[in-house]
Amino acid sequence: MVSFDVTTPEIRDSLLSLALVQQTIPGQALLSALLAFTSLHRNGLQNQAVQLKILAIQHLSASVKDGPLMSVKAAAQHVAASMFLASFEVSSVLRVSFLNQY
Repeated sequence: MVSFDVTTPEIRDSLLSLALVQQTIPGQALLSALLAFTSLHRNGLQNQAVQLKILAIQHLSASVKDGPLMSVKAAAQHVAASMFLASFEVSSVLRVSFLNQY
């Protein structure tokens, strides 16, 4: 993710607390997206990272299937999961591009 300044610990703590509250489908999406992003950075683009990404997308889809999100927390989890998935895509493309250069 993008580097932050003084607010980095607060943002990290907020994202982790949202990810660890899994009583909602968006919470499950956020946890899966966070794990996918972490797996990508730790082990590169491999099967586990892709499977976690797919699981996160499935949870995101399910979370809005029956209508709009009904709480601020669920909406924040949905947005954060989407943010991690976007970062996953950008990072995976950059990794592949970098590896193809050498």
